[in-house]
Amino acid sequence: MTVRRSVVVLGVLCSLLRPPLLAAEPGAPPGHPDADQPKAAPRCGNGRIEPPETCDDGNTNDGDDCPSNCRIEACTRSAERFEVSVALVRPRDTAIAGVVVLLDYPEGEVMLPGAIGERSVAERISHVPTGFASVPYDLDYALKEAVVLNRALPPGDLFHVSFDRCEGVPAPRAEDFHCRVQQASTPAGQMVPTDKLRCSVRTS
Repeated sequence: MTVRRSVVVLGVLCSLLRPPLLAAEPGAPPGHPDADQPKAAPRCGNGRIEPPETCDDGNTNDGDDCPSNCRIEACTRSAERFEVSVALVRPRDTAIAGVVVLLDYPEGEVMLPGAIGERSVAERISHVPTGFASVPYDLDYALKEAVVLNRALPPGDLFHVSFDRCEGVPAPRAEDFHCRVQQASTPAGQMVPTDKLRCSVRTS
């Protein structure tokens, strides 16, 4: 693999790293002048976990530790699986060799075992094009998946994901999954504007 290609691959993998969660700040102690002041309404993105939030990493962006609404729905895992396939849609004259996709899934309806880049997460990824490296990273509400090699991706599915269904809720629909391309590069290591690319989701 060339030095340039190694740098591109490293950049793809580094994009999967996530920042640490910000700790909740304690309230004013009894007797403090601010203790008697009415509390402000919870605001997602202020770095404090306030009900009904389940997380707050200081912003309202998707693709990091906490979703844009600061809430990750609970799920009781069932024995039933639910599979989705993700395909990359790109112009015919654009060769893509490396891509990072963010698949936002309905976490109250499906889940993946384990977390981040654990083996249990990787084992749920299949149908990656032959020879391409697969680097999954689960955020408990969305999955980042990097598919990389130094040659052009073939047409067809980019990868499949086998989720566990949650107990007591209806099966999700394809439109409950939201996919977007976060980063892409050509076989020569040149970055491709993501506005030229999109990804689609199908359910089995």
